Amino acid sequence: MSEEWVKLYSKMLENEEFQHLHQKSGWFDISEVEDWEEYVLDVIKDKMKDNSRVFEVGCGCLAFLTVIKKNYKNITVGGIDGMKENEIFIKSNPLISENEYQNFHNGIVPNSLEKLIEDHKDYINNWDIILSNSMFQYLSSHEDAERTIRLMLKMSSDNGVIILSDIMDSDFEDETEPILQNYWGQNYKKSLQKYLYFPQDWWKRFTLDSNIDLEIKRVQTEKYHRKRQRYCVYLMKKSN
Repeated sequence: MSEEWVKLYSKMLENEEFQHLHQKSGWFDISEVEDWEEYVLDVIKDKMKDNSRVFEVGCGCLAFLTVIKKNYKNITVGGIDGMKENEIFIKSNPLISENEYQNFHNGIVPNSLEKLIEDHKDYINNWDIILSNSMFQYLSSHEDAERTIRLMLKMSSDNGVIILSDIMDSDFEDETEPILQNYWGQNYKKSLQKYLYFPQDWWKRFTLDSNIDLEIKRVQTEKYHRKRQRYCVYLMKKSN
């Protein structure tokens, strides 16, 4: 995420008009918590289980992880995010235990994620679910995206799942760009770096490894207005 995007999202965290965590995370087009929770549960449907260890890349102020903690038992969470301001939301979240707090880190991916793994060897092959919601469009290149995925797979346990939601579909780029211009204003594609799009075939490169299965789907939640132009990616890591 570029410095200008970080500044913009930092302002959202301070905006008192946004009442809910998902709105402070940029999802201010969804007004009700119930609609946000429906979206999250649709994304993780059939992939999440009780007692799982869940790590989010781009965890923000924990809007996504909070829904998971509320709906599944004995979930242990962790994450990494580029904004230091999110620390106050993590510390004040009643669903995050003191032991879990040490699982949260600050830094911009992919470089910070690579360093995290170097410094925490116990993170390797240790997380049942590694997810990233609405983050990959902010990466600077497809090369950085592939590098991030490779690092996530390294962290994933045997039979673990990588969940990537709100991925920009390149088939709808011409349709989506005017929407984004209106959504973000005149600074989009100027000081605010243009979103990164992905053709669905791009993800097949990870299945060249025989122990990785791929699934792609679109969320059906009614109030998720982006569902036509975006999709979810699931990479399932089979045990050797």
